[in-house]
Amino acid sequence: MNKFLIYSILFFSINTLYASERMYLDPKEVSAKGGSFHIHVGNNIWLTTDTIHRDTTGLYTMEKSLMRSQGTGVKGGYVRQWRCPYCYVYWPVGERCQNSDCPSRY
Repeated sequence: MNKFLIYSILFFSINTLYASERMYLDPKEVSAKGGSFHIHVGNNIWLTTDTIHRDTTGLYTMEKSLMRSQGTGVKGGYVRQWRCPYCYVYWPVGERCQNSDCPSRY
């Protein structure tokens, strides 16, 4: 086997490894608020990350950059939040809006 073929296989293997960790994003489904990026994944559920990157394909975040749930009863899942339709503040799923200035009943 020649060196070029070995380097090509190694390069492809490394890029495949890194590509599998990327989560590509629709720019219309990304919100930046409070020092974090919030990614809409449907049904008013949002994931949070601290970094977003760009390549020739588009915007992406690394899967390891997504905030993970911590605490009792939650194992290894992502922090899932909902956004109040009135004050646009993010809250954990299942928790109602705590903003005292908000007219929300959610």
